[in-house]
Amino acid sequence: MSVDSDRIRLRFGGKIVSIPDSAAAEVSHLLESEKSAANQLPGDLDEQGRVVLIRRLVREGLLTICPPSDPAPDTVAPLRDSNH
Repeated sequence: MSVDSDRIRLRFGGKIVSIPDSAAAEVSHLLESEKSAANQLPGDLDEQGRVVLIRRLVREGLLTICPPSDPAPDTVAPLRDSNH
């Protein structure tokens, strides 16, 4: 993860994903946590913004949705074999 001007750049799996720096606290938390849910994220994004962020990072392949058997429903986790 690097911050350049007003953007966060995430480098992993041979790609670069650019996100507004207003999501820095949320992105840092997602990368550092073993598991997390949208309502557990720190930072200033509203609920809709958090959901959009998580969906984007799942779609890009940085996060994965935890299996339904997980005790905490609706959680995501970073793919640990990625370089970020």
